[in-house]
Amino acid sequence: MRRRSFNVGELVGVQPGYDTGIWLRRLESDMDVIQDGRVLPDETIVVLEVRGEAVRVASTRGLVGWTWMNRLKKFD
Repeated sequence: MRRRSFNVGELVGVQPGYDTGIWLRRLESDMDVIQDGRVLPDETIVVLEVRGEAVRVASTRGLVGWTWMNRLKKFD
């Protein structure tokens, strides 16, 4: 499998397998999700920071938090 990578400022979306959306976390290593921090499957997301497999993102609704690279997809 090819390793996925993203650049800061890149627009991405939620992987199709996460059809109910993804939950953002406060810290890259934190397992607790942000209350009301769900990014919906059809939202556009901008990459703010990348640390290994952890990615800090902002959604079109202004939600900011951490998720993992495997939950995101590049736009074609």
